[in-house]
Amino acid sequence: MAERPSYRRAPSTNIPRQGVYRPHDSKFGIVTGGSRGIGAAVVENLAAKGCNLLLVFTSDSSAEPTQKLCAKVQNENNVIAKSVQADLSDPSRSVPHILATAKNHFSHPKSGGFQIDILINNAGIAGNKCLNDEKEGPIEETQFHKMYNVNVLAPLLLTQAVAPYLPKDRSGRIVNVSSVSSSIGYEGQSIYAGTKAALEAMTRTWSRELAENATVNAVNPGPVWGDMYAQAGEAFWKVNQKYVDAAPLCKYNGDDETKRRAGGDPQEFDKIVRQGMGGMRPAFTDDIAATIENYFLKYYLYHALTWPQLSFVAVVRTAKPTAYPKVVGYVLAKMEEDPSDNIQHGHITSLSVMRTHRRLGIAEKLMRNSQRAMAEVFGADYVSLHVRVSNSAALHLYRDTLGFTVEKTEEKYYADGENAYAMKMDLKDMQIKDIPEVDDQDEGDAVGSAGKKAETNTNGEKMVKVRVGRQRGVADLVEKNEGTRSGY
Repeated sequence: MAERPSYRRAPSTNIPRQGVYRPHDSKFGIVTGGSRGIGAAVVENLAAKGCNLLLVFTSDSSAEPTQKLCAKVQNENNVIAKSVQADLSDPSRSVPHILATAKNHFSHPKSGGFQIDILINNAGIAGNKCLNDEKEGPIEETQFHKMYNVNVLAPLLLTQAVAPYLPKDRSGRIVNVSSVSSSIGYEGQSIYAGTKAALEAMTRTWSRELAENATVNAVNPGPVWGDMYAQAGEAFWKVNQKYVDAAPLCKYNGDDETKRRAGGDPQEFDKIVRQGMGGMRPAFTDDIAATIENYFLKYYLYHALTWPQLSFVAVVRTAKPTAYPKVVGYVLAKMEEDPSDNIQHGHITSLSVMRTHRRLGIAEKLMRNSQRAMAEVFGADYVSLHVRVSNSAALHLYRDTLGFTVEKTEEKYYADGENAYAMKMDLKDMQIKDIPEVDDQDEGDAVGSAGKKAETNTNGEKMVKVRVGRQRGVADLVEKNEGTRSGY
C-alpha cells in the first residue's frame, strides 16, 4: 500500500477544538470550479473536515475571490489550500498544469510521495439555444465544442490524470456534478443536457474501472442559485418553476455577492433572489453542502414511510411567517426488521447537525426524542448504532451524555476501511406499561363527545383539545384539563 503523504500544516492561531469531526485529516482533494457556487460550498465543507485542497478557477475575475477563499479556509480549519488558474475549455493544456501544481504544493516533503484522495469535477458552463432558434439563429459547432470540452472532455482527462495517484485501499472519492437536465429534456438544452448525460455515462464506467481505488458518483443538485442560474434569465426561471417549487431545501443563508449587492437591505436581497421566480426560490449552496451523510433519496423516503415516528428534524424558524424554516439537524432512525438476537430494538441510521449549530444540545435532543419514540411506540428493548472509532465528539455524546455502552469493535465497518464501535442503550425503562384500551376514533374532526366540555365541570376549568405523545404511532386527540398540570 502506498504511503499516505503527511502534509505540513499551514501556520494558524485558530487550531480546531479537540474532538471536532475531521475525517479527512491529511487527505488531499482537487475541486474544479472551486471559486464560487457549489464548488466554493464544497471547498468549505471539505476543509472543515480537515482536507487539504487545490481550487481550480478559470477567469481572471475569479482570482481574487479564490485567493480569499483559500485564506479563509486555511485560517479557520488549519489546512493547506492553494489555487490554480486553468482554462478547462482547453483541457489538453490545462489538465497537465493542474496536476503539476498539485504535485508542486502537496507532495510529501521528504519521501516525495503524492496521493490524491478526492476529486470533485464541479466546473461547468451552460447555455440555452433551441434548434434553428428564431431569435439567436441555429446552434453552431463552436458552441458545441466549447461546452463539451469543459463539461465532458475536461472531467475525462482530469480523472484519467488523477487515476494513477488514487489511494490503493479503495478510500478515494470522485464526485461528478451533473444536472437534472440530463434526463428531463428542457427546451433549448440540446448541448448542455447532452454534456451532463455524457458525464453520467462516464461516471458509471469509471465506477467500475476505478473500483479498486475509489468510489465514483455523480450528483444532480437540481435548481441551485448561483451565477449560472442567475444568468439563465427569466424565461428559463419560468420553465423551471415547477422544479423549484418541488425543491425540499429551505431558507437561503445568502451568498456574499448577493448580500453585497443588496447593501444590507432585506427587501432588496429578497427581490434580487426571487425576481422572476414567482416568489419562490431554488436550492442554495449552503443547503447542498450542509449535512455530513449523503444517502439516496429513496433511502430517506423508506425510513419516513416505514417508521415515520422515529425520525426528527431540528429547524430554525425566521421572524417572517411565510419563510421556510431552515433545517439545521436531523436524526434518521428505524426498527430492525429481522434482528439477529430476536429482540425488538431500534437502530440509529444517521445523526447530523450543521457545524454552525453544534454545542447547543440539538443532537442530544434529537436522539432522546427518537429513543423515546422507539420505546413508547414500538416497545423497543434497546437501541443500537455504529460510530467511527476516530469520532471522539460523537463517542462522547453517545457514551458520556446519553448512556450508550460499547458492545464490540467491528473491523473495517466503513467503506474507507475504518473500524466502528457497535454501541447499545437499554430502553426498557422508557416503555409504556399497561396501555389502557381506547376507542378508535377518526383523527379528523372531533367525534362524539371528544373535546366537549364536561357538563359536570363546575370549577370553571377550561377544557381544550391538544395533540400530545405518540402512543401507538398516532398522536391521539385527548382532553386536557387546564386546571391540572401534572403529566404535561
